Amino acid sequence: MSAQQRVPLWATEPDLGDEINDVDISLSIPSYSAADIYNAPPPNLQSALLAMQAQIAQQTAFSQIPDVVKRFIVHFHQAVLDNNLPEITLAYESGWNRLTEKFYAKTEWPEAEIIAPLVNDDQIFYRKLYYHHVYSRL
Repeated sequence: MSAQQRVPLWATEPDLGDEINDVDISLSIPSYSAADIYNAPPPNLQSALLAMQAQIAQQTAFSQIPDVVKRFIVHFHQAVLDNNLPEITLAYESGWNRLTEKFYAKTEWPEAEIIAPLVNDDQIFYRKLYYHHVYSRL
């Protein structure tokens, strides 16, 4: 069979012209403007940005806490967990007061949310110390 004698594939099909015309296809295209795309960030992006900003602020505040204060908080928390009364008494009566005088005589100790990672997110432990300082010193 030569190229001129070949019958196109569609020529062997029955006439579909009437059936195609009966199909109702909606060709409406919604209108979009470029301004809609760039005006407001998607809500999930906005909440992620706020979360990142909060995390950066917390990391900045955490980095400003002196290392000796961080070590004291961890040590004092461990003494409380171990119910080591002599160590708790010593830490509270000498360490807490000494650090308060040196670093926080005129300001508040760091917020509980900032200290929480040091004490396994035990904010109640630190809040008691924090408010004791606020009400007794400031």
